[in-house]
Amino acid sequence: MNHHKYALILLATAFLLFNLINPLAFNRYRMDLTEDQLYSLSPATELVLEQLSGDITLYWITNIPNTKSQARLLAYEQRVYNLLKQYLQRSKGKLRLIELTPTPFSPEEAIARELGVSNQTQQGIYLGLAGKNELDQVVSIDFFDPNLDQSLEYRLSQLIVQLSDLDAGKITIVDPLSVTPQQRIFSQLQQEYGYQHLTGNWPTLPESQLILLIQPQHLTADQWYQVDQYLMLGGTALVFLEKDDGWRAEHEEILLQWGLQLHSPNNTLNWQATLDLHPEATPTRSLEAVWVKDPQSLSPFSGRTNQVSPLAWLPSEETQSEPEAVVMQVTGRTVSAFNQYADDNKLTNHLPETSQSNLVVVADVNLLQNDMWLASNGPKADNQQFVANLVEQLLGSSRLIDLRSRGQYGRPFTVIENLKATIQSQQQSLEDNLWQSLADLEAQAANPQQDFANAREREQVENQYLQEKVNLLNELHRIRLQSQIAISDLSRNIKIFTILVAPLALTLLLWLLVTLGLWRSRR
Repeated sequence: MNHHKYALILLATAFLLFNLINPLAFNRYRMDLTEDQLYSLSPATELVLEQLSGDITLYWITNIPNTKSQARLLAYEQRVYNLLKQYLQRSKGKLRLIELTPTPFSPEEAIARELGVSNQTQQGIYLGLAGKNELDQVVSIDFFDPNLDQSLEYRLSQLIVQLSDLDAGKITIVDPLSVTPQQRIFSQLQQEYGYQHLTGNWPTLPESQLILLIQPQHLTADQWYQVDQYLMLGGTALVFLEKDDGWRAEHEEILLQWGLQLHSPNNTLNWQATLDLHPEATPTRSLEAVWVKDPQSLSPFSGRTNQVSPLAWLPSEETQSEPEAVVMQVTGRTVSAFNQYADDNKLTNHLPETSQSNLVVVADVNLLQNDMWLASNGPKADNQQFVANLVEQLLGSSRLIDLRSRGQYGRPFTVIENLKATIQSQQQSLEDNLWQSLADLEAQAANPQQDFANAREREQVENQYLQEKVNLLNELHRIRLQSQIAISDLSRNIKIFTILVAPLALTLLLWLLVTLGLWRSRR
């Protein structure tokens, strides 16, 4: 009997240890068992932290009411905080964290406002982060949205890179048709680097480390010459172009000097498609889908000595021919297309060639359009990441490229998702019936198909329609209520199972070991 008491005491102790002591004892030592290590720092982030040359102060600014309605946000606060702790541990003291809890009219609120972090609701909710480097430069994340969790590590690493890269590249967008302001794909570039936007009749090309040329065939000859000389000086460029009404023979000559030829699509290429991406090239290796619309194609021009490398092609199953490149990178020796222009205009500081050209040409401007990659509920393609990756590589860095696409997927619980899909299908069917019935009711009310003997008969028919409407609404409410109950019950059962299965398994194992030990001792 004493042996059984002893076993029960051990079992109870094991259960308590697993559920109470475990979170405290193993807080610093966690195992990430997700397929793609979603809760561990990526090698790219670890490299960013290793290369930190100066100290950075991070301000963790949070204040979330401890209420049931904010349970999800509170859980996400802990998720972000745990990840921040990993950054601190890997930074070897280069990062330090200051925690602020702003309240109305408090000094912490004033500091948060100064750092660029604001409250999100009338309830005074704060969930943001700001960083300050040794030069007192500030970069902030105003709010951590749980719906953007797939980009959490990227945003944190991006903040640190911005504070550590004091010589961040200057970007100039040359945009004769003023396409840029309407396209959200450039918002990330504005956030990461900032840029100057040139459109119309700009007089001079400002000093830049990278220029983005969008439909450059609409530039004037003088503007084109400035771009050409920028490239001859070793400047880098990302070019988006396609033949349109502004395309002329001189533009063909410019492309030939770059070592490229531009081909109009044949009659079979009037479609939207995803590009075949180079599997090993740095800007494309972490991407899955880049959408284009009515693309044109590029091919090398054999008469030039520069190096031309394809990065993306039209899908071969669509072209039914040899791969046709849409994105090409040009490096090496390039001759100016304006040597005769310089002679005619007696330009004295003209550079006739360069040995270090570095530009990427994309034969599709539609790739930049919002509707090509941005769905109503978020990104549907990697167009934004693709452009950002090209920019980063041309600026001489690739630290954040792999992070942009990390975690761009979901891990749905199949049972719950299938249940939701079934319920949504039922709801949609009922709603369709409801709207159809309402449409029929309105049509018959406007053009009755029968003559009513009196007002009472007409009233009876209308009441019949109204009753049908009420019945449909009640049925819709019933099915929605049932669905909520079913999903809630299933979620509760899954949580209970998940919470109890590990400690119960451990308890059972310990019980077997104790029982076996007692049995052997009695022998």
